[in-house]
Amino acid sequence: MARGFAAVLLETMHAVAECVSKGDLSSAFTPEEQKVCALLKQVNSVSAHVLGSGSSKTVMHNQIHALMIDQGLSNFYITINPADVYNSVIKFLAGDEINVDYLLPADVPEHWKQSILVAHNPIMAARFFDLYMKAFFSAILGFNNDGKKDVEGVLGMVKAYYGCVEAQGHGTLHCH
Repeated sequence: MARGFAAVLLETMHAVAECVSKGDLSSAFTPEEQKVCALLKQVNSVSAHVLGSGSSKTVMHNQIHALMIDQGLSNFYITINPADVYNSVIKFLAGDEINVDYLLPADVPEHWKQSILVAHNPIMAARFFDLYMKAFFSAILGFNNDGKKDVEGVLGMVKAYYGCVEAQGHGTLHCH
C-alpha cells in the first residue's frame, strides 16, 4: 500500500479528493485516479478497526442501522456520563481504602483533586467507565456482561441495546 501511495501524484490525489468532497463518486476516473480510489478503499478497510476514525464511525452507523432493521426502531435513547471526577470509586480503583457502607461526602475528594487523579490515571478512568457501564447494563437493562438477557430490567423487557463510546472535550468517556 505504501508503494501505491508513493507512486501517485499529489495532483491526482487532489483531483479525486475534490470529486469525493462534492459527492461525485461516479465520475469516469482516469486510470491514475482509479488507483487513488483503490488506495482509499484499502485505507478505509484498515482504518475501520481504528476506534474513533471516520471509517470506524461508518461501521458503527451501519451496525446501528442493521440492529434497527432486525429489532425495529429504538424506543429509548440515553447518554450515560459517569462523572468520574465526582465518584469515590475512582479513589478505590486508584488504591485508596474506602468503606462504601459509611461513605461520607468528606470521603470524596474535591473536584480539582479528583480531576488530577483521573488525568494522571487514564487506564484507571477507563476501568471505572467499563465497570460503570457493565453495572448499568446489568442493573438497569437486565443484560449480563456477555450482552445476554438475564432478567427484566428497570425499563421492562429490553430486546437489544447499542452503545457508542466517545471522549468528551476534557478526555473522560461517555456513552450514547
